[in-house]
Amino acid sequence: MKNRLMLLGLLFLLPVSVCTQEQTPQTDPCFAKATSQAELIACADKALDQADARLNIVYEQLLKKHAADIGFTKKLKIAQQAWLKFRDAHIDLIYPSNSREQVESEGTANPMCKAMEITRLTVERTRTLENMLNPKEGEVCGL
Repeated sequence: MKNRLMLLGLLFLLPVSVCTQEQTPQTDPCFAKATSQAELIACADKALDQADARLNIVYEQLLKKHAADIGFTKKLKIAQQAWLKFRDAHIDLIYPSNSREQVESEGTANPMCKAMEITRLTVERTRTLENMLNPKEGEVCGL
């Protein structure tokens, strides 16, 4: 019982330690150097490009690792397509468009905030795929 409680406590701490590994606007040197909204948007776009590139690498590695398992690769592709649809719908809910009227009403930070949210979702998805690619020994549930 005592071991189970300790394990449960560690599981609650795990997301905190994982989340601290990614760069945020507070820790990313690009954001620290930015002196205008345009530069902040450029930093957010750069962070998104980097996160997207990492996601694509991990996704391809996972496909390659399981190439012989047609069922797995088929389901992974379906899951990835579903995740992309979720991501896009989620972003469209929060940031419906980048129309001139919206930028004028919500401010020029809107594109930066949108890119930062897509980056956050992308990093989260990459972690999930990385856990599938390199499962940790002793992980009972596989993720």
